[in-house]
Amino acid sequence: MPHYKVSFGDSEALIGEGEWAYFCSRYRLVEAAGGLVKNSAGEYLMIFRNGRWDLPKGKREEGESMEQAAVREVMEECGISRLTLQGLLVATYHTYALQGVDVLKKTCWYAMTCSGKQRRLRPQAEEGIEAAEFLPAEKVAGYLLRAYPAVRDVFAAERRGLAAGAYGSEAYGSEALRTLVEPLASYTT
Repeated sequence: MPHYKVSFGDSEALIGEGEWAYFCSRYRLVEAAGGLVKNSAGEYLMIFRNGRWDLPKGKREEGESMEQAAVREVMEECGISRLTLQGLLVATYHTYALQGVDVLKKTCWYAMTCSGKQRRLRPQAEEGIEAAEFLPAEKVAGYLLRAYPAVRDVFAAERRGLAAGAYGSEAYGSEALRTLVEPLASYTT
């Protein structure tokens, strides 16, 4: 039976398709998009916000496609340019409370690459981002220990896409990446 995986802070629950409409009715839905960015050196872009390692993402603006929102948010939150969208990785759901309102955020995550030499990254301080860094593939698993479950799900989705050959050997086909997320299997469901 189909289900939806929802994160509640560090906890997760599976909501059955039959209960999904009722579950959603209890929240204000917010649509967001973000990116898992890999540079030409094979490093992954991560941000540090609210004491956690995360990926750049944000709310979709009126009249904007999810793909446009993902690229804009990565550029705004990290000061990065020359992004190429590779494809949709996964959609994740998480909840939070904002000014007494319960929110369910659906985030569409896209695989992206950036080309050329990137100038110094500029974390968007007004969004609470303390750091934006490109990390070597072999270090990512350690950083994911201090990340929300949805972020681990994004890397797991990329691993599944790699196994299926979804992103092509040039952009995402390195052996380092294939082995990077193997240790994550014990951290994702």
